[in-house]
Amino acid sequence: MTETNSEKIAALRRELATEPNPVKKQVLAMALQKAESDQAAQSTPPPSEPEHIKVERLSLLQIDDPQKAWDILDEYAGLYGDNGGDPDGDLYLAEESDIPADKVEAVLQAKAGKKVKGWRIDEYTEPSNYSNWCGYSSKNVAYTTDHETANAIAIDEYGIKATKG
Repeated sequence: MTETNSEKIAALRRELATEPNPVKKQVLAMALQKAESDQAAQSTPPPSEPEHIKVERLSLLQIDDPQKAWDILDEYAGLYGDNGGDPDGDLYLAEESDIPADKVEAVLQAKAGKKVKGWRIDEYTEPSNYSNWCGYSSKNVAYTTDHETANAIAIDEYGIKATKG
């Protein structure tokens, strides 16, 4: 019988509470932190209030070396542009499914980018002080590799939408 992630977390918490060895306690704490992070990443992050702001988990292509990647991606490099410039945020992210597999593979082989799991947040309108994200106001969408950032963007966008009527 396989242990669910929730059962694993509970077992790690029990073991951590009773472990006398400080070194093993530290290892258990790191394992617990990873298990909790994995559990959070497996669920689509429902924003606390904004039910109508769509947040979806998906596979993204993150670009780490834009000069190299744009040459490889050719016309698909435009997916990373926003109104003729760079997207808002600190990352270059686009949906992997929007790019032909041979182009994705070429970017990976050239070490110009990597596949990452992340979230798409619809209804994106304006930048804020987030991390691990990019936003395309021209497309009304934002992407992030961070669960908490996905929630923050969705909640902010809900607030913006609510104040505009």
